[in-house]
Amino acid sequence: MSGLLMFFICWSGTFATLSHEFDWLANPAQRVTPEGDQIGFAAVHDAVYTAMPEARITGLTPPRYANFAAEALVRTPESQTLRVFVDPYTAEVTGNASFFNIQRFFRSLHYNFFNLGGVGLFIVAFFGLPLIASLVTGLFFYKRWWRRFLELKTGSGARAFWSSAHKVAGLWSLWFVIIIGVTSVWYLFEHSRYKMGDGHVAYVGTGDFAANELPQAVTTETSLGLESLLAKARAERPTLNIRTVRPDNGGYFYVDGQDGDLLVRHRANNLYLDRETGAVVHDQHASDLNAYWRWSDMADPLHFGDFGGLASKLIWF
Repeated sequence: MSGLLMFFICWSGTFATLSHEFDWLANPAQRVTPEGDQIGFAAVHDAVYTAMPEARITGLTPPRYANFAAEALVRTPESQTLRVFVDPYTAEVTGNASFFNIQRFFRSLHYNFFNLGGVGLFIVAFFGLPLIASLVTGLFFYKRWWRRFLELKTGSGARAFWSSAHKVAGLWSLWFVIIIGVTSVWYLFEHSRYKMGDGHVAYVGTGDFAANELPQAVTTETSLGLESLLAKARAERPTLNIRTVRPDNGGYFYVDGQDGDLLVRHRANNLYLDRETGAVVHDQHASDLNAYWRWSDMADPLHFGDFGGLASKLIWF
């Protein structure tokens, strides 16, 4: 039974690795034809607002690849969350889809079995322990394994060939089993600390979930506008490749992305700005994080293999 559950966890993780790409294949609204230069976040925002003036835009992300649409998350007056797709070359809204798409299905399935009464993540992450144990015991019982990376038996029948192929494939997968096992055990520790410890899941943020809570944002009906706020964010961090924009994140204007740091998720580098004045409230660099929070922001890229674009994701798949 435990072997079947391990297989199911690994199977769901395999498809979670390329789930964004599966959505692109399944949804024509996400497919675009590259032609010329891409428009910016502000033009994407304006296109969505024009098409859905009653909706509240909660997030913007740029295209993952040249033939992908840009994406906006919106909240409708009926309290429905939708993904709205915009052609990044023509500013045309190409369609929308439910928030719960293929990517969300496989991510939620693999991450915590759709929460499973609050214990799903504990169950999934716990299997990192037997994964590491199987690695250690396999090497212990497979004598002189370090000499057998190229020991593929041919000419001795099908059974001998497939047995040796199984062992050789296992040896060449050692690095991958270590990465998945170690990061899974990390998730188990991290979630245990969150649930039974201090309740912190981020280094900085706008609520008590963050180790460093930002002050309450001043509620205001006015805002500088997306273009001006983006300009101020870029002036503060000209080297930041912005990958997420949230016009109102707990009362602040928020961006995150990559800034030349090795193997970190986007939120490791972020900026919080006052929406009315554009003043920088918090400027976080991945390079300034302590060892704990730096590793916390490295675990996801290592676990899902998305640090090198499609090439690394295909290897992880």
